[in-house]
Amino acid sequence: MFKVLDKVARTKPFSPSKISVINSCPLRYLLETEGYPSVSPPSSIYALTGTAIHKIIEDNLSNPSISGADIKKQFLGAIDRLALNNKRAPLICWVYEKFGLGGTLTSEKVISSVQQIKRLLDKYGKDKSLERSDTKLPSQKYEFSSLGSEKWFEVTKLELAGKIDLSYLDDEGVIHVIDFKSGKVIDEEGLPKEEYLLQIGVYGLMVEDSTSYSNLLLELIGSHTSWSGLLDEPLRGRVVDLITHAKNILPLGKEIDAYEISMTGEHCLSCRSRFACGKYVNALKDRAYGEESTICSPSDVIGVVKKTSTRGDLIDLIVSPIGGITCSIMGLPQILYPEFKEGDLIAGYFLGILDIEIRCNFPANFYVIRDEAPRKSSFESMVALVDARSK
Repeated sequence: MFKVLDKVARTKPFSPSKISVINSCPLRYLLETEGYPSVSPPSSIYALTGTAIHKIIEDNLSNPSISGADIKKQFLGAIDRLALNNKRAPLICWVYEKFGLGGTLTSEKVISSVQQIKRLLDKYGKDKSLERSDTKLPSQKYEFSSLGSEKWFEVTKLELAGKIDLSYLDDEGVIHVIDFKSGKVIDEEGLPKEEYLLQIGVYGLMVEDSTSYSNLLLELIGSHTSWSGLLDEPLRGRVVDLITHAKNILPLGKEIDAYEISMTGEHCLSCRSRFACGKYVNALKDRAYGEESTICSPSDVIGVVKKTSTRGDLIDLIVSPIGGITCSIMGLPQILYPEFKEGDLIAGYFLGILDIEIRCNFPANFYVIRDEAPRKSSFESMVALVDARSK
């Protein structure tokens, strides 16, 4: 079902939203951006929610007075379409078809999403994509036609391409470059999160190149926090250095050994693509045989299937971890996991959860369904066959 890749290559321009990942692990960047079908991690319901929020904001910038009831109707419609037609979220699709909205999203999440959309429309309405300044600008010709909502920018010389949530020129002659986030944009020290700061900095550089205009204000807008700042020289320098480093380590079109560009560390614990990394899988095997590991998630497990059983359209497994305590992995949809049999060596990767309460039930809840409480299913975890290791 999933496999470790031997060779990888960058085949397209850098993604501004992911480029900072290269600092910690170039392989992770490629696994998250190149779309390898055999290694793509499942999308989360929160990713789908963020996509729905972006779409509704884009559709209603020229209609900021839209009522909360209409926003909710559009939001639920967007979730319905995304949940039923997303190949990257097979478990969410399965749950949504069987249990509906109540099986995937809480009413509190729906309400908070509607409120966030309303706040953003109140602030950024009037169709900023069409707004132009009457302020007298220098005689040099500027290209403001590229600005707007959800506009695609591509800068060939920097090997960058991506869609910016919103960019517009205000009455003071300042271009606003805005990125909407569904969560927090500020860290515990009150500073913009590093990856978000670099992303908005890259966006600023792209807008500057496309418009030939440098009076920019960068804005990160989260669900309850925000940040704004200039594309000043320190940030510009960091962004340019990042792009230069990225181009050197991942040259466009060059096939690279995946094992060699994999960089391990504490970041591996939260990597959603670690199941496709040869170094991580080897480390997980080593840990199973008693060796210490500082990169393996304590929630991941590797072991032999001792028993399989079915409950309707679900599969339950009894797994004996190598050097560990026998556990259950229950409720795998047969349509997604048809191939497990007794004697198989499998690995479970705990990539994320929908409900924090599920942590106390690990490891009996990988990529599974709970009939009695579907929202507490482990929507972002997976179980995969692995090659046996001789000892």
